[in-house]
Amino acid sequence: MKLVCTINGEKVEKEADPCKRLLDFLRDDCGLTGVKEGCSEGECGACTVLLDQKAVTSCTVFTGQVMGKEIITIEGLEKDGELDVLQKAFREWCDSVRFLYAWHDSVVQGAFDGVPQSVG
Repeated sequence: MKLVCTINGEKVEKEADPCKRLLDFLRDDCGLTGVKEGCSEGECGACTVLLDQKAVTSCTVFTGQVMGKEIITIEGLEKDGELDVLQKAFREWCDSVRFLYAWHDSVVQGAFDGVPQSVG
């Protein structure tokens, strides 16, 4: 079928298998690799996109279901070289997680400094 939809603000017209998962269409046919495959069951959210402004897991949507609809992927959130609020928040969260891991490692290492190691 000839799929016509809007992806990240651009009109797209492509031949597509209507039974192909939207996840695979976006990654393989459109080169949008920001959409990730995780659980393949719609549980983890790694493949989430906005479909007509509603968050959906693209591993549970068939390409045939998006005819005439608007799709926004993570790549489509950036505008004029600036990260979207969501992207900025995610980056800050990642920085916090990295900090916590580094802090945790130093606390654990400090707790074990000077503790005799068992010989086994």
